[in-house]
Amino acid sequence: MQMLLPVRVLEPLLRHLAQQTHSGSEDEEEEFHEVEHVKWKHMYDKVKVPVVAQWTDLTILTRELLYLKEGDIIPLDPKRLNQVEVQLAGLTKYTGRLGSLDKKTAVQIKEHFKP
Repeated sequence: MQMLLPVRVLEPLLRHLAQQTHSGSEDEEEEFHEVEHVKWKHMYDKVKVPVVAQWTDLTILTRELLYLKEGDIIPLDPKRLNQVEVQLAGLTKYTGRLGSLDKKTAVQIKEHFKP
């Protein structure tokens, strides 16, 4: 079964996620207490929010790009394994570390993203 929700239903949730991204560390405790008082609506329990884990600022030479094909490997600096950006609904919210869990590749959340 699929359910369509109007954008206006999701806007408050996405707005809340965006506010968390832009808040400073001093505001985090105050914001946390504000969230405690928000009554969660269970109709949102199964709403799917797009999650993307990625590295930004990776570069490749244009000549390498020209010959890039399936199966090629792009080398990464090992330090970058701890610099995965996690986005929720298109907004970068966390930084994480690449790892594995139950024989699957995974990202462990380390902290809130600080631009």
